[in-house]
Amino acid sequence: MMVRLQSDDEHFKKLQKIDAKWTCSFSNYSWTPTAGDNCPYRELRPIYAREWVVIVSNYAYMMTTPEYDYVLSHFSEVMGGDLCDNDKILFDADKYQTEKERFKAEKTFILGQSSPAYGGLGGGYIWTVTDWNFYGHYASFSGWEAIAHEFMHCMGYSHNSNMTYGANNEAGVNVGWTVFIWQLHMWLSRKGDLPYTDRNLLGFHKPENAPYRDCDINAIFQDDAVLEQNIEKFYKQSRLVKYFTEHPVTVTTAKGKEETK
Repeated sequence: MMVRLQSDDEHFKKLQKIDAKWTCSFSNYSWTPTAGDNCPYRELRPIYAREWVVIVSNYAYMMTTPEYDYVLSHFSEVMGGDLCDNDKILFDADKYQTEKERFKAEKTFILGQSSPAYGGLGGGYIWTVTDWNFYGHYASFSGWEAIAHEFMHCMGYSHNSNMTYGANNEAGVNVGWTVFIWQLHMWLSRKGDLPYTDRNLLGFHKPENAPYRDCDINAIFQDDAVLEQNIEKFYKQSRLVKYFTEHPVTVTTAKGKEETK
């Protein structure tokens, strides 16, 4: 017997699309109140755990979108080059499809907060990022590279691949998984096609929540106008945005109609 919930709520419908079979929990890892600055981890306070729910939900949702599916079938065409593994062997069509399935397969993650000295720590079940990523991820250009970087360590990729860092190819194009993910997030965020797009929903960055954080907020994330200027700058620089603006993705609905995404 399977219990199933039904609703006409648009947010609920987005969450129901998520098909990643991940089990997530939270941890302070080796952090204790007396651990000191040399500890690679920080306390995962509730305000950080709530942001992790947003991050993981948005990431998993991105993997269900027509744009994600299209790019993984036309990666070089969209992003200007191909992904490569730890031996720098370029992905072929089969590799893109098998990895697409593997990234959503059953996997346990223990989510935490890493020290700013590390930026993020990941591998096996460990998936942690540092303070600025917990509020920067809404802007796409600040946060998603670290989030996706550590995720790919969990998937077995090292710094020798372009799955954890973008790398310039022979054509001089910066290509990599992390580059793809922040640009996809930016495109979907502007469309409103993500479960969570409003940074004010949880208000991690707001002054009234300062007592619940153990970090300050970078200046560009304190002023909505300044932040929007930065988002617009990166939006205009995005290869993925340019591609989908010029080549809208069409999908066939359950009723057999084609819709532009």
